[in-house]
Amino acid sequence: MGGKKTRREQRVGDEDQFYNIRLQQGKRNFAKIEKTTLVIVGTGGIGSNLGLALTGSGFRHLTMMDGDTVSQRNIPLSDPFTARDIGEYKAEVVRRFLQEKYGRRLKLKIYPVYSDKVSIGAITEPDLLFLGVDDRWTRLAITNLRVQANKPYINLGFYGWEAAYMLVVPHETACWACLWRLDDTEEVEKLRREGKCPQPEPNVPGAVTPASIQHLVGFAAGEAIKYFTGLGRLVQYYKFNVQTGDCEKRFLDSPDFFKPDPDCPICRREEEIDVSRLRRSS
Repeated sequence: MGGKKTRREQRVGDEDQFYNIRLQQGKRNFAKIEKTTLVIVGTGGIGSNLGLALTGSGFRHLTMMDGDTVSQRNIPLSDPFTARDIGEYKAEVVRRFLQEKYGRRLKLKIYPVYSDKVSIGAITEPDLLFLGVDDRWTRLAITNLRVQANKPYINLGFYGWEAAYMLVVPHETACWACLWRLDDTEEVEKLRREGKCPQPEPNVPGAVTPASIQHLVGFAAGEAIKYFTGLGRLVQYYKFNVQTGDCEKRFLDSPDFFKPDPDCPICRREEEIDVSRLRRSS
């Protein structure tokens, strides 16, 4: 009763932040993860939580880019964001949060600007890119750059009540442009974002909730580990419906994975794409 509290006996691995992760992956695989370079384009609800999931999985080298700032509506959807961060660049807030959590272990780099303001190398050189923006023109531009560089990337997003994950391995799987082509509606959306269209449509509620975001980014982080270590079957496409619970999953080694569209202007090797025309702000 009211006695002095005693410090519990130290257990094996207590002094190693990643003891459990290292045991799960094995030392050799964990070393691969630590050397891998990643980039996240868009650090809102998806990207900010994804940064936390990836660094917590052992990844050390991470670049983040986003020119947007934290607002009130971002706070419920992101673990790193708090009220004191309102008005600050999202990428800087996430960098600070991760650095405080893991210290010098992490090698972080941020670009507090939109993706059309960074060098092409910042997008094409990392081993794997995660794309979590809500602008389809930016998705098309990033897709073009990664496919031309023959570098894989992961597309993450919410579409109505569905959340989707898609691994793109250039010229082996379908790219984002193979499955979603821009049409006149997309041009109207772009003009509306630029303030050139009157009476923008109100926000439509959808699948974006704290739980659905954590589900999506947790899945993406797990697949990233599998991609670099070979531990388990790689999923090429996964989507789930927040309302109904229905889901669809296609594995990279199964016959039904999405293959490149021969008519896709980005995947066709013989066609040169005008990068400057496609690189729009996110």
